[in-house]
Amino acid sequence: MLMPLASLALHPVRDPASDVKIPAPRGFVDILLQANNDRYVLRSLLPAQISSCYQASGCCFSVQDHQPPPSVQSMTLVTGAIGSLLPKLVDLLKKEYGLQKGVREKIESLSLELEVSKALLCKVGEVPWDQVNELVRLWARDIREASYDMEDIVDEFLVHIDAPEPTEPHMLRRLRKKMGKLFKKSMARRKISTMIQEIDNKLKEVEARHKRYTVHNIPDKQVAATTTTDPRLNHLYNMAAELIGIEQPMVDLINKLSLGGDGDHEKRKVVSVVGSGGLGKTTLAKAVYNQLSSRFDCMAFVPVGQSPDVKKVIRDILIGLDDEKYMYYKLNGLDAYQLMCKLEKFVKEKRCFIVIDDIWDKEPWKLIRCALRGSHCESRFVVTTRISDVAAFAGEAYKMQPLSYDNSEKLLYARIVDGEGRYLDSPSAKACSKILHKCDGVPLAIITIASLLASKPREDWSEIYNSIGFGQEDNGDVDNTRRILSYSYYDLPQHLKSCLLYLGVFPEDHMIEKSSLIWKWIAEGLVSDEEQAEARVGLFELGEQYFNELLNRSMIQPDSIGSTYYTDSCTVHDMVLDLIHSLSGDGKFITVLDGGDRQQKLGKGSIARRLALRRVEVRNGGMLANINIDKVRSIVASQCKFRASWPRIPVLRVLAMVDSYVEEDSGKGVLDHLGSLVHLRYLSLDHTTITNLPREVRYLKFLQTLDLWGSDGIEELPEEVGLLKQLVCLRVNSYRTRTPTGVIGKLTSLQELWVFPTSAAAMQFVKELGLLRELRVLWSAIDVTDEIMERALLESLGNLHNIRELHIQGKSCHDKGGCGTSDSAESVSGQNLRYVRLHCFVFSGLPAWIHWSRAPTLSYLELYVLAVKDEDMETLARLPELCYLNLHSRGKRFVTIKIPTGGGVSCFRKLRCLVIFGFDLHITESSNKYTLMPSLEVLSSDVHVRSRLGFHKLLGLDNLGRTSLRKVAVSAFCGGARASELDGAGAALANAAAAHPNHPTLDIDWKEEDFVLSPYQEVCIYMSRNPRLVNIAWKKFANIVSSGHIRAQRMPDPEAPSSKVIRLLYTNKGEGLLSLSSNAVHNLWKWWSSDKNPRGKCTTSVPPHLWQAEDDVLMENDIANDNPEEATSCIALSRDDHYLISASGGRISVFNMRTFHVCLSAPNPKAVTFIFPHSSKTTFMPPPPAATFLALYPQNNNIVAIGMEDSSILIYNTYTKKVEMVLMGHEKKITGLSFSLSMNVLVSSGADVKLCVWSMMDWKKKKSRYIQRPSNRYGALAGDTTVQFHYDQAHLLVVHESQLAIYDWKLECFCLWSPGDALPAPISSAVFSCDGLLIYAGFCDGSIGVFEARSLTLQCRIAPSAYISSSVSRGGGTVYPVAVAANPWKHYQMAVGMSDGAVYVLEPPLDTH
Repeated sequence: MLMPLASLALHPVRDPASDVKIPAPRGFVDILLQANNDRYVLRSLLPAQISSCYQASGCCFSVQDHQPPPSVQSMTLVTGAIGSLLPKLVDLLKKEYGLQKGVREKIESLSLELEVSKALLCKVGEVPWDQVNELVRLWARDIREASYDMEDIVDEFLVHIDAPEPTEPHMLRRLRKKMGKLFKKSMARRKISTMIQEIDNKLKEVEARHKRYTVHNIPDKQVAATTTTDPRLNHLYNMAAELIGIEQPMVDLINKLSLGGDGDHEKRKVVSVVGSGGLGKTTLAKAVYNQLSSRFDCMAFVPVGQSPDVKKVIRDILIGLDDEKYMYYKLNGLDAYQLMCKLEKFVKEKRCFIVIDDIWDKEPWKLIRCALRGSHCESRFVVTTRISDVAAFAGEAYKMQPLSYDNSEKLLYARIVDGEGRYLDSPSAKACSKILHKCDGVPLAIITIASLLASKPREDWSEIYNSIGFGQEDNGDVDNTRRILSYSYYDLPQHLKSCLLYLGVFPEDHMIEKSSLIWKWIAEGLVSDEEQAEARVGLFELGEQYFNELLNRSMIQPDSIGSTYYTDSCTVHDMVLDLIHSLSGDGKFITVLDGGDRQQKLGKGSIARRLALRRVEVRNGGMLANINIDKVRSIVASQCKFRASWPRIPVLRVLAMVDSYVEEDSGKGVLDHLGSLVHLRYLSLDHTTITNLPREVRYLKFLQTLDLWGSDGIEELPEEVGLLKQLVCLRVNSYRTRTPTGVIGKLTSLQELWVFPTSAAAMQFVKELGLLRELRVLWSAIDVTDEIMERALLESLGNLHNIRELHIQGKSCHDKGGCGTSDSAESVSGQNLRYVRLHCFVFSGLPAWIHWSRAPTLSYLELYVLAVKDEDMETLARLPELCYLNLHSRGKRFVTIKIPTGGGVSCFRKLRCLVIFGFDLHITESSNKYTLMPSLEVLSSDVHVRSRLGFHKLLGLDNLGRTSLRKVAVSAFCGGARASELDGAGAALANAAAAHPNHPTLDIDWKEEDFVLSPYQEVCIYMSRNPRLVNIAWKKFANIVSSGHIRAQRMPDPEAPSSKVIRLLYTNKGEGLLSLSSNAVHNLWKWWSSDKNPRGKCTTSVPPHLWQAEDDVLMENDIANDNPEEATSCIALSRDDHYLISASGGRISVFNMRTFHVCLSAPNPKAVTFIFPHSSKTTFMPPPPAATFLALYPQNNNIVAIGMEDSSILIYNTYTKKVEMVLMGHEKKITGLSFSLSMNVLVSSGADVKLCVWSMMDWKKKKSRYIQRPSNRYGALAGDTTVQFHYDQAHLLVVHESQLAIYDWKLECFCLWSPGDALPAPISSAVFSCDGLLIYAGFCDGSIGVFEARSLTLQCRIAPSAYISSSVSRGGGTVYPVAVAANPWKHYQMAVGMSDGAVYVLEPPLDTH
């Protein structure tokens, strides 16, 4: 058996040549020598001594060079189960378990042995694996595997020996069960004795095997860290012009340095650049250093590294500041204090700029800062680091951001094709695009992958994407990437290495929830009781410290499932994940089986302690057939299919299934052996097909976490769950899964609870909640129906003294009025609170427990209050950790924030996001403009356009987050306002954002737009005051013949060949223009919000953008033959602009306008519903006959009136997928349909020049007539006729090539106009203006007429020369407007779709609007 070590310290050695005692220098390797007394002593030996020792031992292996190879192929040797096993062995010795004679002595011996082994494994784990001797690897593997086996034995013993006493009420049955338990205990004692002996024998075998070889080579950790050339040095000397994406970060960093302008330029300042490895921190710092070289008296750029020699660092600073003075100066003989004195003397009163690059610890910076404190007040210092705590300690932090996609693409192409990415063929370009998404903007990753691509044929690039990672490529950039990332890994403490490697069980790009991850760590024993005792915190809190430290070291990236400003999850970059896989694979820490990897094979009897299954189908063994299932301790499966014949896994501790299909075959399913999984600590069934949780769950006495959150198929939680006394985390989606009464109250050890009780069970749940005194996290939804339940809930919450996260959705009993919820300071224990989101209360004011002294750690707060007071905002401003504040008030009043005038005092000093609704915020002026919300990034608020409530807080936002504010989000409520007021509000908000020092983006969400006064309503109001009022926008110019008297904007032409525009319409919100051409293709133009166009509405002053699908596929109608030009096209848009229904002679198509994609057709040709969101296009009703006109029922978009080619009108219900009525009354195809809600009728027109009125009650025809023939027209009328109801819903515009006519809904003609002297050509199209005062008409000679609607008097004629380019006019043939559309919000604006495919937006000059 291996004996304990005498010492683990490094001893000084003597040089064999000089016999002089010297300290152990760098570059030496540590080895273990077996001395005469059979004890191992760790020493540092010279190379000559090592060589002689190898020769003396008779071993035939050579000493490796002390310089690490260029490829750092690393692997960790973690401590296996030793960390969790040792406390259990101590527990066995302390408690009276009645162990057999001799067993206790063996356990004591094994404990000592494992302590030594743990120390050695930790030492070995600090070294890159390729620098460890093969014998040490084998020894470490054997010890590690033995520790796993031994822990399984101890746990098996504890399961039987600690079984609970029988609770059977019947005496004889209880006696029988008790006797059975005693028998099992006796068996367990005998079994553990045998198994301990087996482990003892196994360790003796290990010792005997390794005793034959006397040398164990364990190199020192510093060898790798200090003897290699930093691979990042190559990038320090690139010119700024060669760097991609560096411009804006340089500007941001220089701004943070405050070199001039504000008062900060007179203060000495430190800015720390922080980010994970590979983001380009060093490159950015060097670029800024080069740019500022002429602005300071002296400068230095000094790399530090993981294990810095402080004397060397200070010496390098001195040389950098003045190389002529110090390069040849004898600095080597000076100690650290003397060097610091020289540095302090040199920088005194000098304006210095110094970059301290790649610092890993606070201590070196403390010494450097001390030496630089006497420099000039305008000196500037930049520190780069991967550690967030170091960055915060050093100075103001600047967080590195990944490259944008465009810059990532430039960097990739610059490496593989000298920047000429446009010359890549389509498959290669697509492969590059996928790879860039995977690299996620990390320059190091992009450069590495680019190097691989450049060395491979382009046809292989897609394969590289599928297997992206480090691989085994002989490539310098790949080696550098591996080495840079491994620096961060080997700097981790041993316990963090294991926790980081555990992340390898998750698939790439997976969002890892923090809480679930920590509970898995605990279940796996990676967060040990021993470390918990030392830290004096709970296991979860210790795991949370581990998580935060990995974040702090940038090994994982913070993320959020709920709120951006509260870190509840993390992600792992693909390159780090590949490093994890390479580290853990050979060491068998994790075994990953991917169903997509057909080449993946495991040998018979393979040992896999932790299995990560991805897209695996487990059927009768399958990929698991060769695995020794008795050794598996953890299974994490995602997107898998588990068929019948699931094996028993006796020592399983973690079972987590995500998005997996599970076959529930009685006796063979996954959970049919649940009762036998007595070691199970963690059970998660997240979005699986399991419908039943067996009652055998009661046997899982060690179970700590039960997560059924996504298992909607489980209808009821078994009552036996209440017997799980060690359960600390329970997640149940009670919207689908019923929780029996009383179960929650029995689980008094719960620390985390996610449960959503039904309305009937809510009161009982509220009462049981107060029994969970250990609860840390509560996520629930409770409808508080009355004040009795409200008081009970507050009382229960008051008992939760350890609560950290409190999230309760639901309704308050004060939602519809009342005085609000009153509470005391003791209602909620806020001392440990970090996250509060309470929707089930409407507090009368700010709760008393929200106070800086009672809630010092509160970071996230979301509340509803009746009224916010001035003193409430002052209280909130003093919360020291508050990052997110969301307040909803119903008081609709002004609230004042007073800025303190005291120097250095900050209000809301850590607040990053402020959301305030229902009240206006007034900020008092102060001479100190830098104290209010200095970290604010996002401001979200509501404004009411009509009442102007809310504008003050936004129009005075220049004092908020002066250097940090990046986004202002406004919900603008428009109800009752005029369109002109909306434009004014948008302009005012845009000006406020533009005036802010940081120029944040402005995002306005216009609410209640359906209740904005329409132009017609405004006109009605004005005309009631002035009956003579008419729309004079176009009246100033009776005849417009030149472009100087009209504003015209031609829409950008699509890439597809232009074809005649058949239909043209505005979106209902006035944000876009949609056309349908004769080639069955749709085009959509949209206007973005901008300074000139803050609301993003259609205008001639700003050109629009042609909207296209991401996949560049056209939105194209189905066609019946190869010549769509001959078909009759029709189009209609839903009221909310979400859906478009259209036809061009083929099937009717329904498009989802949110995505603008052309996707799959519906399986049933007549199946379509507007409420089905998963399909972007659906078609129905194939010809013949073809649809010729479409109109949506105004109040129900599922009802469509479809005019047909055969003269029928179909009333079609898209929800029921049925034709509800067929209307017959015309002799030719239908060419017009229009609804009137006030008259409750549908009017139709056809190519037979006939008008019909249909009742919307029973769809019966009420009246019909042919249109009136003009007096100057002879012969019978024929041709398409269209109809449009006026906005008064009583009058009707009838358009035929021979006339414009106004009818009432009873088909009585009031007035008629026909082409004549001024406008002699046939009419092509006409519509009402949005205010109903004008009619815009197009003519077949290219002219446009503007008519007064009431009398059909011509106000203005627009000649083709005014808006059509002369080059178009000379092209041959007449170009004329086929379709005319009126802007739904601007009475003076129209659009015309032309016969040559062009589309114009027309407005009169600005002075006539």
